[in-house]
Amino acid sequence: DTIAVDVYFHIASSTAKANIITDQIIQAQFQVLHGGFLPYGIELSLVSTGRIVDNIIATGYWVNGSIEDFDAYLAYLTRTRRGGYDALNIYYYTDMERGISGFCNLPTIVIEGDQFFYRDGCQVNGNSMPGVPDPLENSGLGHTSVHESGHWFGLLHTFQGGCSISGDGVDDTPPQASASTGCPEGRDSCPGLAGLDPIHNYMDYSSDTW
Repeated sequence: DTIAVDVYFHIASSTAKANIITDQIIQAQFQVLHGGFLPYGIELSLVSTGRIVDNIIATGYWVNGSIEDFDAYLAYLTRTRRGGYDALNIYYYTDMERGISGFCNLPTIVIEGDQFFYRDGCQVNGNSMPGVPDPLENSGLGHTSVHESGHWFGLLHTFQGGCSISGDGVDDTPPQASASTGCPEGRDSCPGLAGLDPIHNYMDYSSDTW
């Protein structure tokens, strides 16, 4: 059976970059996201795209690797989140620090209306979207959104747990000692266990998988 999921995009742009994330880029990003999950029986539908131009919000409130003003950040999410807990909200920021591609919370038990409900969506660097003029190095094809949404669906990193048997909790994912970088074909970070590292898996850190 197909699992149907409503998706809501939220675009936060600075004044200087108000026209960077075009409608065409949004559609291209959704096609990448949709194509990443459809083979596994998950049908995503883009319900709406909201936009805001605000120089502070456009940073995702990130300063030096952390959220500087959590109250303002939570207020923004509270104002803009759409749908129930089964709806995927993805927030894109034109001016998020380039050292972060994005992040997303794993599913849990929430009460609709509490802060964990509003923090449920994925936060993604807008420079990871396909077609932007200044893409992130190694993350400019739109796959970051697939990676972060994978967390929203409950997936862990492929290197979770290192070379332990339980690993990421997915039986057909080979054990992996640590995150991959670049495109290390043939990498085998757990040589005593079966299988090469799944470097092409969206949930690794190889180039353009996240």
